[in-house]
Amino acid sequence: MSPQIWLTVLLVSHHIGSFNAEEESTTSGVAMSDSVAHNPGEIPLSTTLSNPTADAGIRSQDWSLMASTATSVTPFLSSPFQGPNTNLITKEEFVNAVTSVDASYPIPTDEQYNIVVSRAKSAGRITTKLELAMFLAEIIYSSHGLVQKRAGNPTNFTYSSDLNVPGKEYYARGYINLAWAFNYLKASLALYGNDRLLQNPDLVETDDQVSWEVSFWYWLANVHVRPGVRAGRFGTTIDAINGAHECGPDASHPEWAAARFAVYTKVFAAFNLPGTPDSRGC
Repeated sequence: MSPQIWLTVLLVSHHIGSFNAEEESTTSGVAMSDSVAHNPGEIPLSTTLSNPTADAGIRSQDWSLMASTATSVTPFLSSPFQGPNTNLITKEEFVNAVTSVDASYPIPTDEQYNIVVSRAKSAGRITTKLELAMFLAEIIYSSHGLVQKRAGNPTNFTYSSDLNVPGKEYYARGYINLAWAFNYLKASLALYGNDRLLQNPDLVETDDQVSWEVSFWYWLANVHVRPGVRAGRFGTTIDAINGAHECGPDASHPEWAAARFAVYTKVFAAFNLPGTPDSRGC
């Protein structure tokens, strides 16, 4: 695939109605977001990919073309979802969801609550309490209670590709744990219309607003669009985020999927949702 064609795919993927989820395979490596274990101290699987951009048809020298074309694209956050402006959850439900997972987790702040309820619809296209429970469960799991914005010890990972900027590391950062230079570039193009996150990946960890923006973007682009997610199949969210390691008969860490689902069951209960949590999809 030529760089021009692949850029078109990237830009079209910014718009939810045109994104083809089946092209975002979790087995390819480049779409995988995180590999973090839930229990503090566990080290995620060390992954090495010599050239994750080769199959995508992107070379480092193609970035100048991508950057010049991306400037004509409306940044992702400037086109808010026009839906009902009512909060899907109360502050009490939000606090209970986080603290019920682990009593040692700090009580979430008003700012965190306000970001989640105000951006869930506009940035993540999350319009039901059920999908918000799945989103919150995933970020609670990855961030250890909305506290950590990088996965484990980054020195245990190797995320090498031709897109890497010299001196920069593209280990998992953010509430949903974005990894690989390719994903940093896709997020940066979608959110800002430039390559700022490729040039400065630390922003995803150090700038809380960026961390939230990237997390909602990743959910919308890679999770929300998957068949089964809006039907409440939590396993599908796991498959979309880290299925290569956690789902299927050859999964190297199925226990991580079990830990994610355990978090979800507690968030599900805290949200007072009817029925029972659905683990299908992983």
